[in-house]
Amino acid sequence: MAFEPLTIGFDWEVGILNADLSHYDDDAIYKEFALGVRRKYPMMPTGTDGPALLEHKSGIMRKWDELLERAIATDAEGRRIAKEKGAFYWPNGCSPLDDAVIGAHMHVGSMHSRTEAVLLRYAALPYMPAFIALMANSPTYRLEIGGWKSTRVHRSWVAENAEGFTSPECFVANRCGELNVWTWGKSTLEARSIDSVTSPHLLCECLVFLAGFLAYLVDQLAQEPREITQEDYQRYLFNRFRACRHGLQADFEWGEDGCIPVTQLLTQMLEWAEPYIKTFDVSPADFTIIPRMLEKRQNQADMMLACATPLTDVYTAFYRYANLVSTPDAFEEYLKVAPTLSSADASSPKDYILSRVQRDTRFWRLQELSHFSVKQLSQILQELAAEGQITVRQDVERGVLYSRAT
Repeated sequence: MAFEPLTIGFDWEVGILNADLSHYDDDAIYKEFALGVRRKYPMMPTGTDGPALLEHKSGIMRKWDELLERAIATDAEGRRIAKEKGAFYWPNGCSPLDDAVIGAHMHVGSMHSRTEAVLLRYAALPYMPAFIALMANSPTYRLEIGGWKSTRVHRSWVAENAEGFTSPECFVANRCGELNVWTWGKSTLEARSIDSVTSPHLLCECLVFLAGFLAYLVDQLAQEPREITQEDYQRYLFNRFRACRHGLQADFEWGEDGCIPVTQLLTQMLEWAEPYIKTFDVSPADFTIIPRMLEKRQNQADMMLACATPLTDVYTAFYRYANLVSTPDAFEEYLKVAPTLSSADASSPKDYILSRVQRDTRFWRLQELSHFSVKQLSQILQELAAEGQITVRQDVERGVLYSRAT
């Protein structure tokens, strides 16, 4: 199993919004934006991805300097055109007024054996919630701010990316997985649960981190093949929940260590990845944002939440944030003065489910809100009923109904 060669690339989506923060009605406007960027940088096939999204594409890269140059250049041109047209450039995981989602898809290749890529995907899956926590950038959802660091990954249709438990022999390729094995021509694995990014430099840091970590796992698998177990899968779903909810303030369930801070896990992953990251000609001076994020437990979602505090008017918060991120280094400047946050993973999955039970709440609704497995959710509900915190009744039309005990 090997990368032949180790390559990287991004498909970076950005929202383009009217002055009132809504989407343009005419899709042709977004194509005009993309064409404007391509005219200046024809080597990068910037385009659109569905309605309302500009998508910067790097192409196949192997060196840090070239990757960063392309990210900065196309981002700057997109911002310039947006400013010229009086539009807002919105590099956030969710649109401000609805649930439209905006991602930064990251490709790592080239692994030409699809069966080997599937084995790598399964080995990497338990670690993917750590990248969700690191890159969470969407604490907004349908005119709400707060409660989650990544509503894009947890509450939108992207939540369906949470993987079902299968073995590598039973894996069926799709285009919406957490870590997707491409079978449509590219010999890459694609991470799709990373929110859009405010900073081109942070985008590149995360991409080479992901690539370095996957390259490390390849070498580990050569020495000791591993398969994801049912226990790994159950922890993965709980950790995914915690990553979306608490970002870099989360604690993860992690093997014999019990719960550990996700920042501790990411620091270890970064150490494992470091020798492989060097293959992209990255110097320590180049790789600066992620270490500071881990030190302060702050991600891009925390910057947006800071914009919303102590405001009560959500529109004012959105405009403040939109103006803040009109410059590409806003997050780096924010980190310089941002405080160090404490671990804030006080609410367990069980506490969360209890808070969502109202009167005659259906099972499917609780699963939609949590994305836990049927087994996990059933066990939590059974425990809550045994403790007398909820009541349970059966209805022939609506199934089992759960209510808070009075």
